[in-house]
Amino acid sequence: MIFITFCVRIATLFILGDEKKLIARFFAETKPQKYKKGEIVLRPDNLNPGVNFVEKGHIKVYSITEEGYEKVHVIFKPAAIFPLLWIFKDISRDVYYEALDEVVIKKETRDSFVNFIKNDSRATSELISKLLTTMDVYIDRIDELEYTKSYPRLVSSLLTFAKHFGKKTGKKILIDVPLTHKDIASSLNMTRETASRDLERLISRKLIAYKKHLIVINDLVKLKKELLLYPAGEGIL
Repeated sequence: MIFITFCVRIATLFILGDEKKLIARFFAETKPQKYKKGEIVLRPDNLNPGVNFVEKGHIKVYSITEEGYEKVHVIFKPAAIFPLLWIFKDISRDVYYEALDEVVIKKETRDSFVNFIKNDSRATSELISKLLTTMDVYIDRIDELEYTKSYPRLVSSLLTFAKHFGKKTGKKILIDVPLTHKDIASSLNMTRETASRDLERLISRKLIAYKKHLIVINDLVKLKKELLLYPAGEGIL
């Protein structure tokens, strides 16, 4: 796992030069589709979802358990493309795509997008970088779930969010994605009450704070040190 993680992250660093916006330009003339917070962007019963490009906003991808609870898999930010499995393998997953805030989507047909990628090596490189970034997110998610107890798992999750959505201001990191306690709990296989309790613990220790409904990590180094107190597989109730 460590070797795979290293390869993914090194490849992501070197695969792109100044060509990061070729795919965005491909979608530039497409009519935008707007969604409000809480609206479903894509349902699992959509047999022809098209190729969706996130121009603005954040989207959570989740499934529904047999007990009727949400299970959050991943959160997409601007420039993400979905659903990749359907685009390249014609495989549909039983998941929902829901707007976390105001979202703007650009949509193209699968044939036109695949032809574009095949005929432009620079666009292919950009897409590979996106795939590697997505893989990196899932590696981080696996690392989070190695913690058997809620508190270190939550701390690990916040560090992941800081890595992928963080905006640095001095020592502080603003996690620029609107996350409810329910969303955090659903992504970590815990109850909302447990997530709320552990978040309050972090707030009381001044490790995190809230600013306009967004989480702020007050000191990233201290939060990382907090996680080191709980080796994977250990923790507190």
